[in-house]
Amino acid sequence: MYWTRIRPWLTASASALPAVTTHRAADVATRMKLVHDSWLPVAGNLDANGVAFFRRIFELAPDLLQLFSFRDEEDLYNSRALKHLATVGPDR
Repeated sequence: MYWTRIRPWLTASASALPAVTTHRAADVATRMKLVHDSWLPVAGNLDANGVAFFRRIFELAPDLLQLFSFRDEEDLYNSRALKHLATVGPDR
């Protein structure tokens, strides 16, 4: 059923596809500023806020914890690995 609905889109010429609405530059700049400004309160305490962020994720979807190297930590929310990820991000 899915393919029956999507196949016409895959084979259609560009002119047959619906027009894509683009945002004006001012709208994009405004949205970027809103996102940036919303992070200012978070940045004040990255350690606590980052750990709280991951705690909430693991409450909502406990299976996601298995994707992380610190999954077997005895004191997960005080572990150095979680705090590092919560404040810096994954090692690259």
